[in-house]
Amino acid sequence: MSKISRNTLCPCGSGKKYKKCCLSKDQAKYSNQKEKSLNSQQKDEIASDIHNFTKEHGGDKERMLKSPDFMDYMNKFKLLIDNSSNEEMNKMTTSYSGFYEFGKFLEEFAMAIKNGAFDDLLEKK
Repeated sequence: MSKISRNTLCPCGSGKKYKKCCLSKDQAKYSNQKEKSLNSQQKDEIASDIHNFTKEHGGDKERMLKSPDFMDYMNKFKLLIDNSSNEEMNKMTTSYSGFYEFGKFLEEFAMAIKNGAFDDLLEKK
């Protein structure tokens, strides 16, 4: 997944640029998480949390983006990617449909930002 550009609007929905809003908070969270190594149980718990977040929002992309917890779940997903093998990621996507949906959404999200088609992504629902 690609990084959120510093000069784009913050995904938290504040209307501010990311660099003036959540960037420093996200960097601090990620640097703390990056130092941790995850065991299988922790990985499974994070995948389950992401699954539940997606299901709570009915898989609705716009609702997920507007959630104040979206960045936390995006960071959790990144943490899993950094600490899991392809085999482990496949197991999590098979076990948790919401985890798979969230991952596909983040993939679309990154491409939409890269291609400047962010509004089109939300209209796809």
